[in-house]
Amino acid sequence: MKKVFSVLLVIILMLASLVSVASARDVDNSLDVDNVLLEKMGFTKDELKDLKSNPNQIGINNLKKGDIFRYINLGYTKDEISNFTQANIDYLKGKEGKLISIDEKYIRLSKDGAVEVSKKQALQEAQEYNNRMKLKQSGILQGCSQPCRDDEELSWMHMTLYVTQYGNQYELKNSFQWLTSPVWVLEDGIAISHPEFMTQVQNSEFFQYTYDRFTNDTNHSYINTNSVNKYTADYKGPNGMAFKYDILGTEFYNGSTVLVGNHRGYMTFSVTNSNPNFTTGTAYGHYSHTELGILGSIGVSVALKKLSISGALSVSPMTDTGVTFDF
Repeated sequence: MKKVFSVLLVIILMLASLVSVASARDVDNSLDVDNVLLEKMGFTKDELKDLKSNPNQIGINNLKKGDIFRYINLGYTKDEISNFTQANIDYLKGKEGKLISIDEKYIRLSKDGAVEVSKKQALQEAQEYNNRMKLKQSGILQGCSQPCRDDEELSWMHMTLYVTQYGNQYELKNSFQWLTSPVWVLEDGIAISHPEFMTQVQNSEFFQYTYDRFTNDTNHSYINTNSVNKYTADYKGPNGMAFKYDILGTEFYNGSTVLVGNHRGYMTFSVTNSNPNFTTGTAYGHYSHTELGILGSIGVSVALKKLSISGALSVSPMTDTGVTFDF
């Protein structure tokens, strides 16, 4: 009888061990390391595995690797996380999600308007432009003669729209990055539009504009990075939200005027599906750059697939991003 009991005990322990291993595997799979979308966030697959495997170690920006991995799954890039402030950490506190959709566009802006270009073309042209500007600022290159282009009329931009699911909510995030400093530094508008059956979660919106400060001399040495936050959208309607913000060219800082560059940022808010008859959702990311004079402050409004700007003499809308996703 004792032998039978011992055999049964061994079998039970073996089964318990198998269940334990299966459960651990289920937890690992739920962390979405193999989600191919995550590799678009600026991290390699090995880096993602390291973040998941060592959650209590400290990583970039003095953040725990487990939290960094959570932020990535919520749709935040390596550059954005590297510049996180307490405001970002507070906004994402307690949120656990899965990145389910991304759409990105690279845009070339000239006096003729905005056109979409390839990533390779945008990055190459922006780098060439920035190099020529450094030469101009150092006095090595005087003006721009043939075959140079009229650089003062050109700029490049990167736009990305993200959708993250957590519970029955879907967080929509529209990110922008100027690859070169814009010609005009006035007031711009950014928006996300969606169908009316996607209901906005009250007080879920957040906007952040991030920029770098540089010395106002021929060296243009990096000083630090700063962010400006907004917690209430400048426009809310049944088809979306919009923010407006001032792009800075210079700033008075620590008793002197400094240069401002590397403009980037994002807006975000959450929605739910208020109509069970719809099984898919859609969202569109918008950005409009104002030029020439502004009469006071611009106005922003949103309709489905459209951001409208009032109060500016000239406006260049960027190419929209757009995604469709399952509920």
